[in-house]
Amino acid sequence: MLESEDRLREAAAALFQKYKQPVLVEEFLSGREFTLGLLGENRPKVLPPMEIVYTNPDTKFPIYTFEHKLTEHPEVRYDAPAKVDAKLLRELERVARNSFIALGCRDVSRIDLRCGRQRQGVFHRVQSAARPDAGLVGHVPDRHGRRPELPRSDRRDHAPAIGRVRDKQKQNGNSAPKPGAPA
Repeated sequence: MLESEDRLREAAAALFQKYKQPVLVEEFLSGREFTLGLLGENRPKVLPPMEIVYTNPDTKFPIYTFEHKLTEHPEVRYDAPAKVDAKLLRELERVARNSFIALGCRDVSRIDLRCGRQRQGVFHRVQSAARPDAGLVGHVPDRHGRRPELPRSDRRDHAPAIGRVRDKQKQNGNSAPKPGAPA
C-alpha cells in the first residue's frame, strides 16, 4: 500500500522498468468484501454471497492475502450467507451478474466484489470453473481449493441449477472456456 503520490510514482516507475509494460494502479476500497457464485449461461443464477470479514480492527488496510488463502487465519472469518440488507444484496447480485455476462463466463464462476465508501459493489476478480459437480455446492473454490460452504438448506435450493449446468456441459461435450474467454 502506498499512501502518497510520490511513493506511487516511484513504485510504478520501478515496476515499469523491471517488467517493460504498463502498471495497473488501483484505489484501495475500504468497504466490505464479498464472493458470489454464479451458475448458468445467458441469465446466470446468482448464489447467496459469502462475506470475507476482517476481524482485527487495528489493521489499517485489510486485504485478503495469499497467506489467508492457504491456511486458516484468526484475522479472517467467512460469513455464509453474508448478513446484508436487501438493497446491498440487489447491488451485489447486479454487479456480479453484469460482470459474468460482460466477461463471457458460462457454467460456473465466482465473482469477488469489494464495496467502496458508499457501499456500492465494485468488481474485483473473476474465476471460472468447468465442473459444477466437483463438490461445488455454493461458490467456486479459489486456486488453492478453499471453498466456502452454503448452509444445507441453500444447497437443496441450488441443486436444480447445478443439474442444468451439468446437462448443458454434457451437450457441449463437457468443454468449458478458459477463465475470461468468451463463451
